[in-house]
Amino acid sequence: MNSPKTEPTHGSDNMQRNAPKQREKIMDKLRRSVSIKGFERQLHHYFECQPSKLQKEIDQAAGGEVERIQLAGVGLRVITYTAKQQNLCYD
Repeated sequence: MNSPKTEPTHGSDNMQRNAPKQREKIMDKLRRSVSIKGFERQLHHYFECQPSKLQKEIDQAAGGEVERIQLAGVGLRVITYTAKQQNLCYD
């Protein structure tokens, strides 16, 4: 009736196995990211008060739907689906 002894697994062990895959995912998102700077907190206010309008304007500028819009300080970070969308955001 001895129960098998188990040892705790450490999160760092799991991270080491997945690190290259995880790192590639992060680098891919960074390559598709565009930062939009705002004046003081105007973009933050726009993001909070009129999110759907902001989404539509960014989608239109990017030439299609974007993956995610995040607050980043006083500006925004837009993660696009493709590099082509990223280039359109810069124009």
